[in-house]
Amino acid sequence: MFAWNHLGIRQCWRDAESLGRFTRDTPHAVWWRDFLRYTQGCGFWHEAYHARGGIEAIYVGMPECPGLGGFAPIRPPVGPFMSSNGRITADAVARGR
Repeated sequence: MFAWNHLGIRQCWRDAESLGRFTRDTPHAVWWRDFLRYTQGCGFWHEAYHARGGIEAIYVGMPECPGLGGFAPIRPPVGPFMSSNGRITADAVARGR
């Protein structure tokens, strides 16, 4: 708990593929679909730091973007920015890696 109304969870994943599979499978995919349909005034943010380099984030329903959103450019979640892997890949290409 970061505050009475702010809960955070830290997770470590074996690799990006494992995280990607989790996000597309039940129950997470169902929860995410339902959350995006009606957020009930809640905000959601996710930041991923990859051991081999690269970071990416997504913010939904946040009045201000915390963390990386405080200084990194904000891009709409379209095209390659719709998935975590797409955001990391697009970031690496933008940096010439």
